[in-house]
Amino acid sequence: MDIFPISSKIAGRYRVDSILGSSDSSIVYQVSDLTSDQTLALKVFRQRSNGIHLLQHEFRFLSSLKHPNLVQVYHFGSDHEHYFFTMELIP
Repeated sequence: MDIFPISSKIAGRYRVDSILGSSDSSIVYQVSDLTSDQTLALKVFRQRSNGIHLLQHEFRFLSSLKHPNLVQVYHFGSDHEHYFFTMELIP
């Protein structure tokens, strides 16, 4: 089950373009940032409030690392009951 349908908006800022992958705990979407005109990846946990601690931990950990072989993370946020973060999209 997809949390956000294709073409829907997340947090009024990101438009869902496609699904890049999924697991039991999360879905990664390709999104367009409507404020910066960038194409990004957006990871959202399937669990509602229960997944926030795992997602926050992953976001903090990734944002603390700087290396050319790691994706950059940009924004942590929520859209109603679902938490997400955006990151660099690697083609």
